Amino acid sequence: MLRDLTGWSEDALLTALYELIDRHIARASFEQSSYEYEFSHNLLQTAFYASVPERVKTRLHARIAELLERRAGEEAGPAEIALHWERAGDAARAAAAYERAAQRALDLYANDDAARFARRSLELGTDRRFHALRILVSADERLGSKEAWAVDAAALLEASRELGPKERFEALECAVRRCDMAADREGQRAFLEQMRASAHDDALMVRVLTAEGRMQMRCGEARAAIATLRQALELTERSGDPAALLQARIALAYALLHAGDLDDADAQLELAEDEMAEDAPAHDRLQLERTFGSAAMGREDGVRLERIALRQRELARQVGDVSSEAYAEMLLGYAAMYQRLDLERAFDHWTKAAATFERIGNRQSYAITLHDLAAVEIEFGRFEEAETLLSQAEAMSELCGWRTGLAYSALNRAQIRYQQQRYAEAADLAALALERARSTDERRVWSSSLTVLGTVELAIGKVEQGLAHLREGVEFRRSVQAPWSLSDDLCVLIDGLLQAGDLPGAMEAGDELRRLYESDASGHMYPARMCWMLARLARAQGDEAGYLAYAGRAKASLEERCAALHDPSLREAFRRHPLWAEIEGATVAVLRDGSSDRETRTVRRSS
Repeated sequence: MLRDLTGWSEDALLTALYELIDRHIARASFEQSSYEYEFSHNLLQTAFYASVPERVKTRLHARIAELLERRAGEEAGPAEIALHWERAGDAARAAAAYERAAQRALDLYANDDAARFARRSLELGTDRRFHALRILVSADERLGSKEAWAVDAAALLEASRELGPKERFEALECAVRRCDMAADREGQRAFLEQMRASAHDDALMVRVLTAEGRMQMRCGEARAAIATLRQALELTERSGDPAALLQARIALAYALLHAGDLDDADAQLELAEDEMAEDAPAHDRLQLERTFGSAAMGREDGVRLERIALRQRELARQVGDVSSEAYAEMLLGYAAMYQRLDLERAFDHWTKAAATFERIGNRQSYAITLHDLAAVEIEFGRFEEAETLLSQAEAMSELCGWRTGLAYSALNRAQIRYQQQRYAEAADLAALALERARSTDERRVWSSSLTVLGTVELAIGKVEQGLAHLREGVEFRRSVQAPWSLSDDLCVLIDGLLQAGDLPGAMEAGDELRRLYESDASGHMYPARMCWMLARLARAQGDEAGYLAYAGRAKASLEERCAALHDPSLREAFRRHPLWAEIEGATVAVLRDGSSDRETRTVRRSS
């Protein structure tokens, strides 16, 4: 490089370099197969650079840029070339080089660099403004820069007006994604209509339908989304676009999961995995990983979910996708819940996820984590904190047009009123939750609403209505293959059947509960509640030994979970849980001779 720049012979050049090295002005370093030289101190470099006349510097920078471009990929990247063109005063060539540098950085998931280089290209007045903006918007999206994304997406839309239909479609597609993140459904629908109008072939229409299906799913219209996305899949057979096929299939799997069609969702995911190329970009693999995580969450499989979420978080960090990393934290929270109901760890993960979703402006995901955090506060009996979170979640759900979120807001409030023994208010809120749930296609919120409403109705003496709602809720829970939640619903159903004097019905439900407990005691919401209900069922059948055995397991399970909490205030709150008081007040110690000691009011495990 120095030889080409100076025009000197190799001997003359080396003699000069050795003299500089001997005088400690420069130093040499050997990397790979070439020598590199640098000033021995930054101050020396600054002084020598300042001493060169501006006209000479300009000419040298231009010459260096030309030489580096000829050797592209050998000694310098486009960012270094861009800097030399900029210092040479050639704004047009510098802008073009900065755009190339931005695209290269984006491809390598160096998103901060991509944004910086793209902005510099724009500042230098590139004649490829749309292309620089497209790179910038992609970097904004990955970085979760909500304000920058909004401004740059608007600029991209404006720039596309002067170009062809292809550029206009890409700008509209970006606008739809930004509106989805911000939960601006009105804007999202308007841009979708413009996309539809400019989709002049099957390949573009697939992208329109995929975006529309995602929006329908986010609004709780899972069945409509499934129909839309199946239409998109049919069109991909004619368009032959593998990237569009992957996006449509992943979106369809999401919609099927929300509708409770877990087996169909798994089938779509298997096809997507088979169709994905071995050299598929990391962001495509990340998107597929996210969907596998949602599938594991749908089946309430904590072990598998944790494994997937950890992989997803690592991959999200590699590609610099802030939203996907937050989503992985959210999944890790669910994994903690499904594995021994680790409320403390779940709360930590959801707190991290909520903070990120709020910062990047992902409103619907923020609302979801607020609901999750509220549910933990309810478990600990901290109702004031839960109400604050629910107020935020409900306002955000209303803003997003997320009817499922509105159903969960009413549902969580119903649970608070129930624990406060304000049963009339709880009944009204549970009925509202069910009404809102029925306006969606999400069967999980249906089953939860039915179960809570049935529980409250039992408390106010509406046993027949309560049992009807509980049976319906349990049936829904079975249909969506959610054993973790099903075990808790069965406990409530058995309680209602015992109240109604239906011992045969309670025994039948008890057999199912016992099978769930024996298959994986730790993989359920409340092993203690399961044991306590099995104890009560045993006593109802006159089996006192069975009662004492299951009651002992219930008490031991509660104590184990309480001891696992690190925060003393949380342990204290956990001991105030109604289930704790119920079991504590009803159990007795079993002594070696088989007699009971009602003074200690504890239960020991049999040896």
